[in-house]
Amino acid sequence: MLSPRLMPQKTYDELMNENIGKIPIYTDEWTNYNPSDPGITILENLSGAQIIQQNAMDEPNEGVKAKLLKLLGYTPAKGKGARVYIEPHGVAERFTILADQKFRVGDMCYETNRQIEIPDSRITGIYGCIDGEYKDFSYLIDNSIIIPTEILGKVPKKGTQIYFVFDKPLKPGEQGIIHMEVSDNDRRNPFDESQKNLFADFKWECFCDEGFVPMEVDDGTNNFLVDGEIIFTQPKQTAAVYEDGNIKGYVWRAVIEASSYDTAPSVRHISNFLFQVIQKDTLAITHSFQKSTDIYMQCNMLEDGYIGVFAKEQKGSSYRKYEEYNEITYGSNAKGRFYRKIEAGYGRARFEFDKEAFGYEPANIKNPVKIVIYNEEMMKKYYLGDVYGYDNQEIYLPVNHVVTETFCIIARRPDGEGGFIYDFLKPNKLDEKKMSYYLYENEGKIVILDAGDYVGASLYLGSLAVMNGEDGNIRKGNTFYSNDIRTAISFTNPANGEGGRFSESLEQVRRRFIDDVNTPNTAVTAQDYISLANMIP
Repeated sequence: MLSPRLMPQKTYDELMNENIGKIPIYTDEWTNYNPSDPGITILENLSGAQIIQQNAMDEPNEGVKAKLLKLLGYTPAKGKGARVYIEPHGVAERFTILADQKFRVGDMCYETNRQIEIPDSRITGIYGCIDGEYKDFSYLIDNSIIIPTEILGKVPKKGTQIYFVFDKPLKPGEQGIIHMEVSDNDRRNPFDESQKNLFADFKWECFCDEGFVPMEVDDGTNNFLVDGEIIFTQPKQTAAVYEDGNIKGYVWRAVIEASSYDTAPSVRHISNFLFQVIQKDTLAITHSFQKSTDIYMQCNMLEDGYIGVFAKEQKGSSYRKYEEYNEITYGSNAKGRFYRKIEAGYGRARFEFDKEAFGYEPANIKNPVKIVIYNEEMMKKYYLGDVYGYDNQEIYLPVNHVVTETFCIIARRPDGEGGFIYDFLKPNKLDEKKMSYYLYENEGKIVILDAGDYVGASLYLGSLAVMNGEDGNIRKGNTFYSNDIRTAISFTNPANGEGGRFSESLEQVRRRFIDDVNTPNTAVTAQDYISLANMIP
């Protein structure tokens, strides 16, 4: 194996003594070896440069390390915010939850990733048709009653049916999410994504004007075997009221088409409609828009009021910053890069650009407008520092445990005409035309690998969210609070949070690689050798 150090390691003093000792070999006219001699000064600088180059070769930067590990098939596991499903209680009418809406449990913050419409429909009954006989399992939706129930019968058979009855239908194409808690879950090995329909096949249907029609269902319980969510998509056909015996209402049903259960599923509880939140706390956010003149924005953070608006005025250009127009401040005949902001309700606003009035507007191109919103804390800390141009310059962020997927910085540079241009830069991307930098999520810092044309640029936060890693995987049964949603509605999580973790550092990846290299593998059959060979990138 090649040695990781190809050059002999020498100190500066050793290198200087060696170089001075070689002077007589080349000339007998150089006799002054004192520091005051200009030749010695030049030699000192060259020796120092050699030491710097030597250290640089011995210590590759983070980008090089990441590439080398990737060549070996090892990449850092990305950090993820925990995923939690929340059940609203006391919903009397439909209402909308905006994107980036915050829900809190103690000091932990969770957010919606998109705008969500909460339906006023509720499960009113659950019935099973087993051997032609209807059985009422509606107590499974009562939070105060926990009775494990073999909902498909003691020996599930082909033709068994389960009915979910609702008081109001969902809209065509709308999704409904329920959570099912089963008994004896701890006695089963976990399922991976490829293991579907291991013991049964279900046919899911919705009752509509045409009768029962197929519906799209994503069953995370593997046909009622493990705790999980079931995501229903309402068909495009119009839902109709189904009535048969004690069953009356809007109905979804599952019909067993094949069954080979080793143990009959036992269900403990079924929740009503849920929505998903992700554990993170957004402190600054950048939204991109495709329209160039009249933009409608819905975002909970608009209420914080610290807004920056940027627009591209031609294809391939950088962004320019626009200011909110105020007639009292700028006058009625003002010209410049302005926009009008029109309030449109809580967390809603319109942004208008008017070239005829002001002389400037965004171009009709891809992502012509970006709007940046800061909370009060980040508005005081959004300036990060300047780019000096030396290798591996470190700039610290105001927080640790940053979410990589949403992070970006804004680089401001002079345009040569007395103004500024702005670029939005994502981390961990190598681009000859852009500044390349690596984000240390857990440490809360960036390292500039290649400044490129951005030497002298000032850096500002563009998007910044933080998370709590595994701590976000909270236990079920918590009450969530949101200051911006009507108090008559309460929110709880019927299941544990899942998936939260911090990102893996390059040092942790390196250790994982070393552990794998030192882990012995036994090869006996030809297939064993094939498998080992296939593991090599």
